[in-house]
Amino acid sequence: MATLVRAPWLVPIVGPPVADGGVLLNDRGRVLAAGPFSDVAAHPALRQWGRRASAWRAVDGVLMPALVNAHTHLELAWLAGRVGPGGPMPAWIERLLFVRERHPVPDTVMRRAAERLLAELHDQGVAAVLDIGNRSAASALDPPPGPSGRRLYRLFLHELLGAEPPPTPPEAPVTAHAPYSCGPRLLTWAKKESQRQGVPFSIHLAESAEEVVFLRHGSGPFADFFRRRGLVPPSRPGQNPIAYLDRLGVLDASTVCVHVVHATSNDLALLARRGVKVVLCPGSNRFIGVGRPDVAGMLAA
Repeated sequence: MATLVRAPWLVPIVGPPVADGGVLLNDRGRVLAAGPFSDVAAHPALRQWGRRASAWRAVDGVLMPALVNAHTHLELAWLAGRVGPGGPMPAWIERLLFVRERHPVPDTVMRRAAERLLAELHDQGVAAVLDIGNRSAASALDPPPGPSGRRLYRLFLHELLGAEPPPTPPEAPVTAHAPYSCGPRLLTWAKKESQRQGVPFSIHLAESAEEVVFLRHGSGPFADFFRRRGLVPPSRPGQNPIAYLDRLGVLDASTVCVHVVHATSNDLALLARRGVKVVLCPGSNRFIGVGRPDVAGMLAA
């Protein structure tokens, strides 16, 4: 049965808002047509099925596509309220690690918090999430069904850190954390694995000024962070983050760069030439205090 839905406004995202909009759905909920109600109501499929095979309803609101959260860390949902705001970035990471390491929680607690967050996202109109985590139990999260009975779609990527590829790869599809926390061999290996597995290669990139300083000069708060934790930095390329990843050959149309707050106009032009997808996280940027991305520059590039 086809369903014709009418609303005062249709916001298709790919085009301007439409007053008195309509959407036509088939019996599987797939959109057959969207636009001015008068045009959608004249769709050939309605004549083909006839009135008995179609339903009509009006909503007092806005029709728009379901939302996609293209970057989330559901395994960290249990930390809400336990790690305060404010940077700089390495200091905030240390506070997060302190809570995780000194006050670990069992997988059941992590799963319950993540499932609550998934339910909240579903209620807010989110239909799909790209979830990043490095805890094996996070890969088994099962999104609960929403009020309509439909489940939120979730793609989980196992996030890797360090200098080298793991001797035994995780069962879930993999990705890399960031250029300051992953060595070049791990970055290129994870990129190839993501291509082989047919999933996006998602990576935190140019999130903070401290990241840029560390990758270009090997100094600053991130250098102190590695020293305090007794770690050897996996990479110090002497380049800014975006130029470094481009040199490694991991920037292309299947790469998803997350944050991209500290990028020059040349950086943004390079990302555009490579066909890279950029995901912005304004809430996270405000919370940690890393700055604002150049959205106008991204659109112009």
